[in-house]
Amino acid sequence: TMLAGKELNAGPKQVAEVLSLAGQLGSESVTEPDRLQEQVQNLDKFPDENPNPVLRISYDGTVLYYNKASVLLLDISQHRKSDSTLRHLHKYVSKALDLPGPLQTEITCYGKVYSLKFAPVVNCNYVNVYGIDITDHKLTEKAIKEGEKKYHQLVEAMNEGLSVSDENYIFTFVNPRFAEILG
Repeated sequence: TMLAGKELNAGPKQVAEVLSLAGQLGSESVTEPDRLQEQVQNLDKFPDENPNPVLRISYDGTVLYYNKASVLLLDISQHRKSDSTLRHLHKYVSKALDLPGPLQTEITCYGKVYSLKFAPVVNCNYVNVYGIDITDHKLTEKAIKEGEKKYHQLVEAMNEGLSVSDENYIFTFVNPRFAEILG
C-alpha cells in the first residue's frame, strides 16, 4: 500500500486502524490523518467498484472476498460467503496453488463466458481470482468461424473456376471447378 508517497507493508484496514489511533493520540495535524483515512477508504472500495469479478478463495475453498460482479460466478443464492465451498472454482484454486505462476481458464456461467486468472498467494494459502466477461468476444469469434465456413462452402460449390496465387504466380488455392478446368 502506498500512503503519503511511502510504501507500507500493511493492508488498507491495518493502515486505517493506525491512522485512527494516531488521530486519537493527538497527531500534529488533524487534517492529514483525515485525508489519509479517506485515501485508505477509497483504496478499500477499489475492488468493489471493479466491473469485473474479483475474488479471494482460500486453499480449502472458502470464499474470503468477492465483489458485486462475482455474484453470478458464486451463485450466491446457493452459498454463503463464510462457508462456501465452490467445487467448480475450488479445483482451479488447488491447481493454482501447485503452480509457480497464475492459472488461466475460461468458464461459462448463466450464458456468460468468463476468462479467469487464478493468481496464487502461496505464503497466505489463498488465490486471488481476476475475471473478465469475454462473452461478446466469443460470440464474435463464433460468427467469424461461421462466416468463413459459409465462404468456403460457396467457393467450393461455385461453377466458376477460382484461384489464388502469390507474387511468384504460384497457386496457393484453387477451387474444384478451377482444377477441373485445368485438367
